[in-house]
Amino acid sequence: MGLIGAQTGIWSSLQSFTATKPVWGTCAGLILLANSAVGTSAVINQGAALIGGLDCLVCRNYFGSQISSFELGIEMPDCIGGDDFKGVFIRAPAILTPPKECDILATVKATPSRQANAVLEVLEEKMKKGEKVTDLQVIHEADDDGVISNRPEKKQKTAEPEDTSSFKLPGASGKGGAREVVVALKKGNILATAFHPELTEDVRWHQYFVDEFVNKM
Repeated sequence: MGLIGAQTGIWSSLQSFTATKPVWGTCAGLILLANSAVGTSAVINQGAALIGGLDCLVCRNYFGSQISSFELGIEMPDCIGGDDFKGVFIRAPAILTPPKECDILATVKATPSRQANAVLEVLEEKMKKGEKVTDLQVIHEADDDGVISNRPEKKQKTAEPEDTSSFKLPGASGKGGAREVVVALKKGNILATAFHPELTEDVRWHQYFVDEFVNKM
């Protein structure tokens, strides 16, 4: 998507659209709507391949690679129905720092994947030094001595994660602890979800988008 946007020049049109129209970004759409992203591919350079609109920091592949995809019961806010929702996470991102004055609609506490944990370690070091991070490209897992290597991530067998508020995924790092991350939020005319409501028969998120965004804009 980043390559297509950069090569076709469509980014400026999408940025104009997202500035005023009702917009819902799921998974990769959430990444594109963020102003800053870490764990990105080389396509994203200084935010140039991001549409932007949400002043937040997103971590790509926070929960692991494609083979670590999973379903998890998410506690829903009262405005969307209250009962748990079956979230489908496919190579999903997570919001590390949400925008100011936004409505956080759902969070998950989970251990980051090995690759995400390596990225977060570097990110935290940069932040301690006062560096402003707009993007941070893919970093492979750190060696035992803390040195970042280019060793490919080992493939893990898929397993069904426990349906709890805190869990460790098949591709999770053995070094990083569980973090509470945002997986759904509302900010102005933008709704963002890290999971895929369209892959379930539960239409509550879609109804919420129509009621709170489309009908009120």
